[in-house]
Amino acid sequence: MISRSEITYKGTYFDHSIQRLPLRPSLFILFCITILTLAVYGKVFTHSFINYDDRHIITHRIDKYDGMTWENIQDIFVNDFPREEPLLLRDFSYLINAEIFGPLNPQGYLWGNIILHIGVSFLVYFLGLHLFPGNYFLAMLAAIFFVLHPVHVESVAWISSRKDPLYTFFFLTAFLSYARYLSRGKGGYLVLGLLLFAASLLSKASAIAFLPAIICYRFLIIRHKPRRFGELFFFGATLALTVFYIKWYTGILKEYGVVFPNSMINRDWSLWVLSVSEYVTFYLGKFFFPKELSPFYDFPAPELVFYNIPYLIASLAVVLSIMAIFWLRRFHEDQRPTFLICFFGCAMLPYLDFAKVGIYVADRYLYLASVALSILVAGVLVGIYHRAQSCQTRGSVIVVVIISCILCGLQTVKAVANWDNTTIFWQNANRVAPNRADTYAGLMGQYLNFYVKNPNDPYAPLAVAEAEKIGLRAMEKLCPSRRNCPKELFYVTTLLAEIYADKNKKVLADSYFDLTFAINKKYIKGRYIYAIILLRQGRYAEASGQLALIKKQANPYLYRDILHDVTTRLIPLADQQLAP
Repeated sequence: MISRSEITYKGTYFDHSIQRLPLRPSLFILFCITILTLAVYGKVFTHSFINYDDRHIITHRIDKYDGMTWENIQDIFVNDFPREEPLLLRDFSYLINAEIFGPLNPQGYLWGNIILHIGVSFLVYFLGLHLFPGNYFLAMLAAIFFVLHPVHVESVAWISSRKDPLYTFFFLTAFLSYARYLSRGKGGYLVLGLLLFAASLLSKASAIAFLPAIICYRFLIIRHKPRRFGELFFFGATLALTVFYIKWYTGILKEYGVVFPNSMINRDWSLWVLSVSEYVTFYLGKFFFPKELSPFYDFPAPELVFYNIPYLIASLAVVLSIMAIFWLRRFHEDQRPTFLICFFGCAMLPYLDFAKVGIYVADRYLYLASVALSILVAGVLVGIYHRAQSCQTRGSVIVVVIISCILCGLQTVKAVANWDNTTIFWQNANRVAPNRADTYAGLMGQYLNFYVKNPNDPYAPLAVAEAEKIGLRAMEKLCPSRRNCPKELFYVTTLLAEIYADKNKKVLADSYFDLTFAINKKYIKGRYIYAIILLRQGRYAEASGQLALIKKQANPYLYRDILHDVTTRLIPLADQQLAP
């Protein structure tokens, strides 16, 4: 760590360090952090896979995780390209979990998430201790805030969000390795930092925020230390690695067919500034008031910038206030608070809509950024405590801290329960985001899935009836006129069409399929389902038309399974029936 002589802020608001103790309390503190994590996340060990990415990332690729074999390792690192997310270390970590606990054991994967969350919490503690040397209480409080904060539930309790704690773990270890180099001057720490940064990139693309984060650290915290050639080489290598990774990752995604068109040049930048203001305010609000957490949010989004004018005004005020803090503190000796705000901003950069990702805000996006906020809040509270003149005021600060920790812990326990199984997950998502079509479709799909798996169960017809009721409720809420429907509604219309086709209500089923393709002409899976239904109904000419459209429109990688079935089974079947 940086020595006290490297970071000197004596007499400042945040300088209330505890003198070095003969026996450092770190081991006891880390033990307490571990116990707290297991206490608030203990319920995850009864959870199952969630039919929201867990299926296509793990259970549908279970052949990649059925043993620690050279073939599986080679598939993960070499053969399995192109793919939607080339996150090599994330997938390798799944392979390790599967080897220990079994490939279809969800608790094994969740154990991995818990261990990573504990590890990241340890690093938050060490980062707090690094920035505020000797202040064990501040570092401990920051780590406790981080480990208890309910906004992290999505990243820990959802198996498919493994990438967030994994890349954050490598990101922070790389950062601390660079800081160690500045303290010790040993080039080995730079090499280690580069390797850890590369590991972070291979865990999640958001690790590209590393370079701006270390630049902020260097020029705000260690600005007076002379720069050596090794450090300049480290910055150059980090930049080169970042650029290479972005080009490699983007190329794979383009080949896979999931990259949105680049609109960096022709975009409306004034609208982007307003959107970013709302995003930043949203994340700060979720950190300080973590209620109604969900993977889905109706707002904010670029097309809804002017949806809530008071919120937009408040968002601009928040951003301007942050800029004012920078301006007022530009010559201040203690730049640690400024650095923590910069760290928050750097961690948020990949999520500020520079590249179209389709999801504009999500709880998991705050995972790394909340490290800085946790340390900053802990520093403010410790500073207030030490500045308080009376015992009564200090007691009030302690009470606030205790109550905040208890409320965070209880809220986290409650949020963990929303990830217990797929039905509960979609019910909560639909409750929090009732204006999103995908939450209705997810809940419908879960009831229909029960029917498919248990057709002879006496409750199966009730499940279908419930799915139909949910779909009709979505139609009445989101598109009552059946015109100009939201683009995500094609999931709902397809499921309704399947229900009516199964009930042999052909006209009604056809009308919902027509509405599906009016909303999304290139919905390949919908056309595939429709073609199968048409074949089952003996409507071979119509089925042949749908199959031809699938062959023409389907991306060869994104829909390779569907294309294989279409070309090897369905088209020959239709041609055979149409032959004279």
